[in-house]
Amino acid sequence: MFYSLLLILAFLGLLVIYLRRSKSYRLLLMDQALIPDDDCIPIPHEEMTAERAEILSKTIPIHEHLEMKEIFKRGESFFLAGDYDESEKLFIRVLSIDEHHEESHARLGLIYLKKGLSAKAEAVYRKLLGLDPANASYHSNLALGLYMQRRMEEARDCYLKAIELDPEKSNRYINLAHVYRDLQSHDLALEAVEKALQIAPNNKYRLIFSEILCDLRRFDEAKEIIQKALQEEEKESELRPVARLLLKKIEKAE
Repeated sequence: MFYSLLLILAFLGLLVIYLRRSKSYRLLLMDQALIPDDDCIPIPHEEMTAERAEILSKTIPIHEHLEMKEIFKRGESFFLAGDYDESEKLFIRVLSIDEHHEESHARLGLIYLKKGLSAKAEAVYRKLLGLDPANASYHSNLALGLYMQRRMEEARDCYLKAIELDPEKSNRYINLAHVYRDLQSHDLALEAVEKALQIAPNNKYRLIFSEILCDLRRFDEAKEIIQKALQEEEKESELRPVARLLLKKIEKAE
């Protein structure tokens, strides 16, 4: 019994050491929050389609319609200033007048993502996709809400749908790489970052790529990428200390 206990403790000790070594190189780039699509607001409400204008003219009195436009503008001002609590109240007021006001729903979705209210964000983006199922940004931000709830497979599928609809946004591939990494699909994560680099070559993405290489214990390749990034980045660059720290952590993990 005593020897069995010793063996178990020894095994647990080795496991802890392995986990520390395998994760010791992990840095802040892949641990940062995922990036929402901020450009998901559709055409301004003043430029609504003739069909939508006709519906509104039959359901909303003109004075309420003008009031709604003014409330939305105020909400937009607070939103752009980063006052999400006040802007949330105003967008909700708009929706009390017109429950299908797409721009207010879209802004609320972003507010809920920024405030970490993932379930509310999910509900908003599902409603928005009912209004516009081909909107890639809505699929992307729904994916982020699902990711925040740790619903990885669903998040993956939504990011893939967003990319299918609009494959030109590099941040979607980076977000997808986060999802693949959490699903332990590191090769697919590398592919996602490679596609992001094709769209927007930059050293931040290259360092993210190197972190995933470290997951696969491909340290020599990772170090080569990091050292090249260090050579290219200016002295004041915020990426330089990140790259140096990553190199130190790789040395400890090897």
